[in-house]
Amino acid sequence: MSTATMSIPESIRNYWWILLFQGLAALGFGLVLLFQPAATLVVLTTFMGAYWLIDGIFKVIGAVSGQSGDRSWWLLLLSGLLGIIGGLIVLSQPILSTLITQIFFVYMLAAQAFIGGVLSIIWAVRVRKEIRGEGWIIVGGFLAILLAILLLAAPVSSILIVAWMTALIAIGGGIGLMIAAVRLRNQPV
Repeated sequence: MSTATMSIPESIRNYWWILLFQGLAALGFGLVLLFQPAATLVVLTTFMGAYWLIDGIFKVIGAVSGQSGDRSWWLLLLSGLLGIIGGLIVLSQPILSTLITQIFFVYMLAAQAFIGGVLSIIWAVRVRKEIRGEGWIIVGGFLAILLAILLLAAPVSSILIVAWMTALIAIGGGIGLMIAAVRLRNQPV
């Protein structure tokens, strides 16, 4: 049967294995992150540093080679140089870079939780006469603020908790993708 005459369900069903591989990759990542969170985060940060370095090199090459036709070539050059510097710092100090990156991430989560909690409370109070159940929104806002306080109280411990939560989400998503792949494969055409 040619591809042009294939039905949509059959054409989708033929690619069940992609979902299976995505599920296996997510499951594997989740398990490694769950059982080896520190090592996994260092590896991910190192990959990020390598990406910055390589991207920076290509930006510098692009800026230098295209400077005659572009008046903003120096912006690309500056971006490339910053990428090279950042990449070299991460690659020379992967553990410290991981710690700094993850603590920054925890602070960003805490800021988002705090601001979101405050805004939820303000919104619920403002519209309390137009809606029902505003108390639950207020409770959710206070819980978000509590989460922010807990994240800020122990940022290094929070890194581990966030890694474990991410691992559990990856494991659950991976299992879900593998189940979907098997179901898709066994679906009649």
